[in-house]
Amino acid sequence: RTGLQCTERAAADWARWLAPMRQAEDPVAAIPPLPTEDPQWGGSGGGAGRREEGIRDWAEELAECSRMEAGDLETRLARDRRLFRLHSSFVDAAVIAARDAAERDSDGSDCEGPMAGPGLQVRLVTSAEAGTEVGEAQSEAAVLKGLTADKNTVARDTPALSRVVVHHCGRAVEVLAAPLKPAAAAAAVRVAPEDEPAAQHGGAHALNVSSLRSRLHMQGMAPCGEAEVTAAVKRALTPLASAPAPGLRWELGVKWLQHAKDQKEEGAEKVLQSDRTPLPKDPFPPVSEAEAADAVAALTRVVGDEAVERLQKEETGLERIPRGELLKRARWFYENIALVQFVADCKSLEVSPVDGRTLSDFMHSRGLSMRSLGRVANMARDMLHVRHLCVAEMVARVLKHLLRDLLRLTKRRMQAAAVAAVLNGVLGNEEAKGQAELWAWVEAAVLVRYGHKVTAEERGCLRALPLLRSVCLKTGLELRPSDFDFSTAAPFLAADVLAAVPVCKHVAYTTADGRALLESSKAALDKSNVEEAVTFGTKALHQ
Repeated sequence: RTGLQCTERAAADWARWLAPMRQAEDPVAAIPPLPTEDPQWGGSGGGAGRREEGIRDWAEELAECSRMEAGDLETRLARDRRLFRLHSSFVDAAVIAARDAAERDSDGSDCEGPMAGPGLQVRLVTSAEAGTEVGEAQSEAAVLKGLTADKNTVARDTPALSRVVVHHCGRAVEVLAAPLKPAAAAAAVRVAPEDEPAAQHGGAHALNVSSLRSRLHMQGMAPCGEAEVTAAVKRALTPLASAPAPGLRWELGVKWLQHAKDQKEEGAEKVLQSDRTPLPKDPFPPVSEAEAADAVAALTRVVGDEAVERLQKEETGLERIPRGELLKRARWFYENIALVQFVADCKSLEVSPVDGRTLSDFMHSRGLSMRSLGRVANMARDMLHVRHLCVAEMVARVLKHLLRDLLRLTKRRMQAAAVAAVLNGVLGNEEAKGQAELWAWVEAAVLVRYGHKVTAEERGCLRALPLLRSVCLKTGLELRPSDFDFSTAAPFLAADVLAAVPVCKHVAYTTADGRALLESSKAALDKSNVEEAVTFGTKALHQ
């Protein structure tokens, strides 16, 4: 398992939202492990991260990798391979620890405050703490990180690599790599890069997240009445609070720098590829020499001489921006250039999102927040496929929040019935119970969170099965494999909602050299040079 290959976890997130047939046939029976996971046959018991190798000093190992020399391609590849395998094993261990914490909280155990594990700090957090909303200082740091980024930026961002957030059964759990005490650190296990459990046998021993599923049907579980389910759904239908503006992503700094370089090379009259419309000009006044000198000195104190020299070599003048104006200019670039350029790229087919996953990837790679989906939908009025894709993603995301709250507020015996009631109200026909109230909540939530008003035409264009799949993948719900009839008032029964699996959010570590080769492969493919595209793509997979 190497740099740009899919991990087992990513494959599971992408494909598995339907429960195994054995569980569908008997929801209360224990699911036998796969032969490769069965310990009786020499299997791994469900994958790596189950603490069989002993206590590991994750914080020190990640920091040690980030300090490795990476001046040339060979040393950088060695560092990236080691860090990728180490980070994969850390995420496996973090997911298991987080799932255990979520299960304890769901059972009513005392989980207040941080819970110390072997090299891990685990704590329950709110949705806001688990999300991307950050303050001004973090946004400024992210922009500076992007402006001064090089091929070692991701590898040296130890705080980001050391954090994993897991959502399970309505609970959000944050796991951090915590330094061990000296006595424990001395006894910590060190694993060679080639022996990392998550990387052995081409990734076959990586954690199977589905093996951590929590069944929603248990032997002897008392049935719940319809009135209880209705009351539970109404409790969850609280107005979605207006969240603060999301923080800026570091990828925006990279995009800003690239745009400034393009403007310098091609002149201020650079046009959009789609309709030849000139880009808006920077409205900010020129910076005086005294202000520029102060700005460079302040920037040097924050990021260091080497990063400032690297930025000055680009000759874009971005290092001359006063610290007090940096965020203001970055947000202007976000609103007036980055968003406009993304819509233009969609129109010119330079990017072609086909579902919510690819739409998220394209936007994040350009430093755009998913909270801007409403803006993208409004700007893409003449591109129906993009507009409908944005609307479907916005609806799926607010339903994700609703179902997480529902799972958190209801007892285990009611969860399956309550989830089925929500899915029926959203995806059933016009006679579905509670449909008007549910859709009123969905439309209000989309308006509050994304600033977009869902029209009747947009709602009618939503496709039920892709929306169901997206909601299940975002919430970790597993359904019974079935031919759901969405033309009925109740396509789902409580027995169709079988389990919940952890949903993990973390930095996906890939090599900068691998990403560059992948972009070269895409560029060659755009030029119909298939052989060259395959060559670059193959090299990218081996980085």
